Amino acid sequence: MPINVQSATEDHSIRFHQYHLEDMGRVPVRKFCEVEDREVRTDESGKGYQLTKEQVIPISDDELRDLPLPTAKAIEIEASSDHEEGGGH
Repeated sequence: MPINVQSATEDHSIRFHQYHLEDMGRVPVRKFCEVEDREVRTDESGKGYQLTKEQVIPISDDELRDLPLPTAKAIEIEASSDHEEGGGH
């Protein structure tokens, strides 16, 4: 018997961008470093987990992808074609 398990939640949120009302030009979000008080390029920023007020642990996208979070992945199990064709158990 084929089984298909999927996440029970979906993201239905609406996302908006910021625009300059006078000419509808897109207003980008600028990232600033709090320590150096300067704008930071995308390639200079990353993710981290704040362990304490003074200590942040950096985490890469690869490390995030490998975390065993139960809600991060859907499981899909299907019977082999033998079972579907009646040739198996």
